Amino acid sequence: MILRDDSGNFIACNMVLIDGLLPPKEAESVGLLEAIKWVQSLQWKNVIFELDAKLVVDAIHSNTANRSELVP
Repeated sequence: MILRDDSGNFIACNMVLIDGLLPPKEAESVGLLEAIKWVQSLQWKNVIFELDAKLVVDAIHSNTANRSELVP
């Protein structure tokens, strides 16, 4: 995870180790959750998250409450 300012300059980075081997969509979902927890712990507001997993992005932007496609 990398934090950048509004100009794209590096601020900080963080890493979380996860036991086991996750499929890509689950790994991206866990990564997003950990990033959200991290910025919450920093008490940051107005944060933009960037992901490269289209399935996860589409699920987040979906109007449905069912996120089962992200569950193994």
